[in-house]
Amino acid sequence: TKGPNTFDCSGLSLAAYAQVGIALPHYSGSQAQLGQPVDWWTQDIKPGDLVFTARGSAPGVIGHLGIAISSTQWVQAPGSGDVVRVGPLPADYKILAVRRLIP
Repeated sequence: TKGPNTFDCSGLSLAAYAQVGIALPHYSGSQAQLGQPVDWWTQDIKPGDLVFTARGSAPGVIGHLGIAISSTQWVQAPGSGDVVRVGPLPADYKILAVRRLIP
């Protein structure tokens, strides 16, 4: 879902980026193809970066995303009907991709 009262993970990023005039598709796998790739092992994750992780039984497949709010924190919607949360970025080994849409 893409809001305004409830969000899934890709709906949250879709709504957030729409506020700055960037249209995103409503699917985390498609959003992971946009912007510039960030090598989070050698580059800092910056506010606004999309951080993609696996979810469920497919550890190498993107299934979730959040928006970095600093190099150590992100905001994410764990799932439809759950509350949007701010918390620590997942451990490096859980991150599958980071994309920068705003330079």
